[in-house]
Amino acid sequence: MKFSVSRDSLLKMLDPMNSVIEKRNSVPVLSNVKIELKDGKLKATATDNDITLEGVIDATVEVEGTTTVNAAKLNEIVKKLSEGVALSVTVDMNADRMTITSGKARFNVACISAESFPPVQGVSSDCSFEVEAEGFRKILTRSLFASSKDDSRQYLNGIYMHAAKGDAGEDVLCFVATDGHRLSKSVMPLPTGANNMPGVILPRKAVDKLVSVSRDVPAIKVEVAESKAQFIAGDLVLTTRLIDSTFPDYNRVIPQTNEAEMVISKQALLQVVDRVAILSNEKSRSVKFEVASNLLKVEAHNTDSEEAKEEIEVAYNGSEEVVIGFNAQYLADLGKLMENEEIKFQFKTSGQAPVLLQDPKDVSSLYVLMPMRV
Repeated sequence: MKFSVSRDSLLKMLDPMNSVIEKRNSVPVLSNVKIELKDGKLKATATDNDITLEGVIDATVEVEGTTTVNAAKLNEIVKKLSEGVALSVTVDMNADRMTITSGKARFNVACISAESFPPVQGVSSDCSFEVEAEGFRKILTRSLFASSKDDSRQYLNGIYMHAAKGDAGEDVLCFVATDGHRLSKSVMPLPTGANNMPGVILPRKAVDKLVSVSRDVPAIKVEVAESKAQFIAGDLVLTTRLIDSTFPDYNRVIPQTNEAEMVISKQALLQVVDRVAILSNEKSRSVKFEVASNLLKVEAHNTDSEEAKEEIEVAYNGSEEVVIGFNAQYLADLGKLMENEEIKFQFKTSGQAPVLLQDPKDVSSLYVLMPMRV
């Protein structure tokens, strides 16, 4: 094998692939990226056996062939070479060695035969549609923060993507995630071709990679089957196994009759919570809200009998005082996701029911927080 390629193009393709691969692998070839040279193209493939990421770039190919090389080492070598340079690469198939040269720099890296690399299987599906990349990426980001990292409840370790009906009865593509303490739900108009899509759970890791690889493309093509989904973002193709489980009935968690409403400046709230939480319990990170008469009192205390209190003006329409506790970090995370200047809270006046939060100017997303004892 022999080829030359732009350092910048190769790095752009390799960088997201490096993060797909698990750092500790009992199977050595799964630490490698597969390199294929054919018809003037360099195709790279990385997989952890659940997620596969493929990419294609132009290359000057003198001798075609296929091999695998350690993804982390190759990525680090390419990253530390100067921007804008060209790389010359030769692979000795008999010695299983890849030689990379650029200017006066030269690297010899061990290879493993591609014969032991897992075969890539595509997605066979009747459900195929296209989405605008920026909006899709925002929805995935808003949903991802609420998904669980608890492996004992695998069905919560991702985002539930499915066709549904909106508030006005319109067809929407719906994204829901929850970890039992918080929930995120976002919708977008149902794309053409998605009406027969099965409800699927996209794994956290796959969603995280999808957010990363979709930053520089205008649109993403989506293929969905019962056990796999595929996303084509420019020259990169991400294929993932789906979580084989049933997502819980999330509508039972979303409050429908919360009668008290508070609207508050997002920036002011986050600043107050950030200051008060300095003296919160290190484990629970809880802060107490007392809402009444257009005034919010935020309070925290810890096991050393230290406490912090601060007040802030709000718009509140409730007839009774609400006393409720929240995880300060959850509030901070939500604030980062909301793009506009205000946050709307909807409470039950009992104070111990789930709380509904929304951006008043963005009805496409809603969030639910479970209260904490304070």
